Amino acid sequence: CGNRRIFSKNMNCDINKTFERLDNIIKMNNELDKPMNIKIAVSTLFGCPYKGKMDHEYSINFIKNIYDNYVISRSTTNVNEILLCDTVGYGTSYDVYRVCKELENRIDDINEWNNFGVHFS
Repeated sequence: CGNRRIFSKNMNCDINKTFERLDNIIKMNNELDKPMNIKIAVSTLFGCPYKGKMDHEYSINFIKNIYDNYVISRSTTNVNEILLCDTVGYGTSYDVYRVCKELENRIDDINEWNNFGVHFS
């Protein structure tokens, strides 16, 4: 989830606890004989029912944090994709473009990695 309020409402925990859970999932996945690839979906990226429209800078920093902490070390995390999700209908095509363009500017190897996806429901 792209903001603190929906974390506590939707996932019954805060952002830090969610990342602890993700760390545990990665650890258990690495103990499998054939570890699976992991996708991280960032839902409500453009807006949420509790807060309304999201600040793009917050969303970009959140995604960059995931990239820096999980994708750069993908040889040990098996994180192979980050999904940018609009699950409640706030994002416009221009919002998606702005976020993707800014990520392109801030992530040096985005073209080599190129495993960002978008999801709309």
